[in-house]
Amino acid sequence: MANHKGQQNSFICLLTALLLAALLSACSLPVEELHTGVIVRPDDSPQYPTDVCSRSDIVSMDAITVHALPSQDALLGFSVSTGEEHEYRGVYVSTGEKVTEGQVLAELDSGDLPQELRELEDDLEGLQQKLQQLDARYEIAKQRTDIQSSGMNWADRQAMREQAEEKHEAERALILDDIEFTEMRLQRLTETQEAYVIRAPFDGTVLSAASPLQGETYTEGRNIIRVAELSQTIFQGETTRPESFRKDFIYTIRLDKEETNVRLVSASEISQPEKTEESPTKYYVYFLPEGYSGTVSYSKNYSVSFESANRESVLSVPTSAVYHANDQYYVYTLNENGSRILRFVEIGARNEYRTEILSGLEEGEVIISE
Repeated sequence: MANHKGQQNSFICLLTALLLAALLSACSLPVEELHTGVIVRPDDSPQYPTDVCSRSDIVSMDAITVHALPSQDALLGFSVSTGEEHEYRGVYVSTGEKVTEGQVLAELDSGDLPQELRELEDDLEGLQQKLQQLDARYEIAKQRTDIQSSGMNWADRQAMREQAEEKHEAERALILDDIEFTEMRLQRLTETQEAYVIRAPFDGTVLSAASPLQGETYTEGRNIIRVAELSQTIFQGETTRPESFRKDFIYTIRLDKEETNVRLVSASEISQPEKTEESPTKYYVYFLPEGYSGTVSYSKNYSVSFESANRESVLSVPTSAVYHANDQYYVYTLNENGSRILRFVEIGARNEYRTEILSGLEEGEVIISE
């Protein structure tokens, strides 16, 4: 009984071994492929979609962030004495209001200055009237002197005239000195009074006006009103490569849902007091719209597209094949067994379709294209 059961087990083991051998023979898997886990298909087709590092032309596009500026723009505040607090008399404009040059936009309480100004203006007016009266009296006195001296010889009559003229000029000089002194005081006081007033520097639109809270006081250095001249909008951005832009080129800017053209106006270096030798030099670049009549937001960023590079017949691969991590770029190539190999590369110009390869690949090398 036991012998029969042993023969049965041997038969089962033999049958299992034959089935396993048949299966391995059908799969035809070499030992090295079993170890690597790479299966080469019978038709030897690649495991991944591939492309070849080849030569092509690349036009690379980039964009710079810009924001809208009015052609004239002024942040306005009072120029009152440092360290003092002053009460508001009023802010007379609101956001969106049109203003004209010289218009009073806001005032502070200047204490007794208005009364002092009125008194000085009255003093000046009185002195000017006194001078006019002196000149009028002198003309009458001259006529009287001519009548009284009609019987005198010419020399005596001339001496009397000169004496009267000298007296008149001396009195006139005293009044003129008083007028000059009063005008100087009036000018200084007027300038002081102007420190308590904000006037529109040009015809424009109020972009913002901060209304003071009840009981709030003003201290020096706070800008409370922004006025802009909106007839021509200009766009300002920052770049470290001003050479990327040319005045004879037309660039594209997207304003909300609408695209329009802009042209470069100028580029100027940005002052950087704490700039080191290692830090790049920054520039402002300014663009004007070409024939755009719509409205823009002065608090929103826009994007200006420009051609950053133009390369002819350079080594390149599909952009979708280039990856980026930890400040390094890499692609995947295939080894002779069909496995992926990571290869670090240095890239140059790139666009939506192709990326220039500066180093890390040779022409004709196969890469995984996605």
